Amino acid sequence: MDAVISKQELRRAARMRNISLDLVEKDYVLGLVLHAISSSQLSLNVSLKGGTALSKVYFPGRWRFSEDLDFTLTEGTGIDVIGESQISELPSILQEISGVQSRVIGNFYSNPNYLQFRLQYEGPISKNTVKIEFSSENFVGPVVRKDVPKEYDYSNFSILSYSIENILSEKIRAILQRGKLRDYYDVWKLLKTVHFRSYNGIVYKEMPVQGS
Repeated sequence: MDAVISKQELRRAARMRNISLDLVEKDYVLGLVLHAISSSQLSLNVSLKGGTALSKVYFPGRWRFSEDLDFTLTEGTGIDVIGESQISELPSILQEISGVQSRVIGNFYSNPNYLQFRLQYEGPISKNTVKIEFSSENFVGPVVRKDVPKEYDYSNFSILSYSIENILSEKIRAILQRGKLRDYYDVWKLLKTVHFRSYNGIVYKEMPVQGS
């Protein structure tokens, strides 16, 4: 089991990254929850995507902070493969690997293509929640298994994730659908940070836009 990080270490990380202590603590717990999911039955059918994949897998400590965990179900699977028992086991897995206590709170929000719930945790400094989302829409594949870099005192673990090209593809679609500032930022920074061999295939993967 990983020891729970000390308050002093969290304060040191907050100073180094020049962000608030609350955000650092949540970022730390977010990684632990990701570890718990990677150790659960959920990991067989889901792939990490979006800003959290960028901040936790590809560019840890060098990307904007992402507060939620977003997953897409792997190709050929639907929301119905996620059972309540798989979700309810997460608090015990999280406590086993880290000592952090948590519980699933509120009602599940779900439809045939989407499921969302919140995990309330007792961190080293404060109590907060993590929103976890699963979607079976817009799978762009393929996925890759990535080792999650150690930002804090985590044990080594890996998770299925969208490739960097597919994350860019998804972000372009998101701009066309909703145009949120974070999507523009992620696309801008990806294009400045990563050398993509071709843009055509990336864009065409996500066409047409839903509803068109």
